[in-house]
Order: sequence, then C-alpha cells, then structure tokens
Amino acid sequence: MTIDFMLTLQIPGYPFRLYHGVSGKPAAFVELPSVKKRHGRELEQLWDWGSTHEIMTDKTMTDREFRNYRRLFSYMYRTEDIKGHTLAVAEFARALKATTAQGSLDRVIRMISKRMGYSFLFGYRLFGLAHFLGYLQWDHRHALAPELPMMILREM
Repeated sequence: MTIDFMLTLQIPGYPFRLYHGVSGKPAAFVELPSVKKRHGRELEQLWDWGSTHEIMTDKTMTDREFRNYRRLFSYMYRTEDIKGHTLAVAEFARALKATTAQGSLDRVIRMISKRMGYSFLFGYRLFGLAHFLGYLQWDHRHALAPELPMMILREM
C-alpha cells in the first residue's frame, strides 16, 4: 500500500480514535488506470481496518483556502489540552455566530473575548479551535486576516 500519510484522530466526544488514510497525487495522474487501481486497493485495505480513505491533489484546495487554514492553525498552535477547551470553544463559537458586530476580525474577536471574560489572545485561540472542532467554518471565498472582516458561515 502506498498511503502518503495516516491520520489518527481523537475527536472530543468520540469514545474511540478514527483512522484516515490520505493518498496525494497530482490531479493529472488521478485518472490513470494504474493510479485508479492503486487507490482501489488502498480503499479496500483501509476499509478492512475500519479506516477511511481520501485522495488529495494539487486541486483539492485553493491557495487562499490553504493560507486560511495555516492561519487558523497558527491561532491554536501549541494548545495542549484541546478537550479541556471544548465547552469554552462551543460557547465562543455560538457568540460569534450570534453577534451583529461589524468590522475587522480583530475587532469582533476582541469584543466577544472581552464580553466573555477572556483575553484577546485566548479569544483567537478559541477561534482557531472552533474551526478545528467544527463549531465554525470560514467562508474560503474570503481571505482570513485580522485586519479584514470576519467571514464565518453562519449556517452549517
């Protein structure tokens, strides 16, 4: 099997780990018969183990989406106890979805953080974790930057 990487996911609230195999290929190669056959074998073998399988290519996400995800990751980087933040993350995400505040992401995060008794930097950590845990979803048609407007998807 030629899986490029395996993810072991421990999602807060799930009583077990999830395993997910990712195969990376240039988009131009995905439809080649040998590649399709290899991906079929990978999928079959991973499924036997109770794992999921995904094919990622250079077309899987736009450059903007990649930059946005990198920035979101930077906000939650070095968080040691994600599970311990789950309740705060859910409440913070709910407040962000409900707010009518306008302005830059910095302004909105600052306002919600202050209202909830959190520091500005901790608010950004909760913002990043909220995306990681699936409580928020950024609209990737827009760049994510502190000086730009908050563009979360309100309905998911």
